[in-house]
Amino acid sequence: MATSPNVNIRNLDGSPGSKYISGAGPHVPPTGRSFMAIQFLAATVVEALVGNLENATSMKTASDNISHAAGSTIVVTGTSITLDAGGRGIMYFK
Repeated sequence: MATSPNVNIRNLDGSPGSKYISGAGPHVPPTGRSFMAIQFLAATVVEALVGNLENATSMKTASDNISHAAGSTIVVTGTSITLDAGGRGIMYFK
């Protein structure tokens, strides 16, 4: 079975709310909320992530240092994300 490259997740349209985030953080959703996805608007390195992504710290290690391309999306429930200084994205609330 082929997999689709398209992201299809509940409420990614921002119905529960969303927020533009840029630069170093940490960036957090409103009190009592969490986020369910981050869509990157520029090449961005995630410096820190508090959420349900195993090995999230590996995204920033010297060996990995993953740069998420503009237009890419990570789907993860979280309460805080820190981007590199040039990072930009949209945080979708849950």
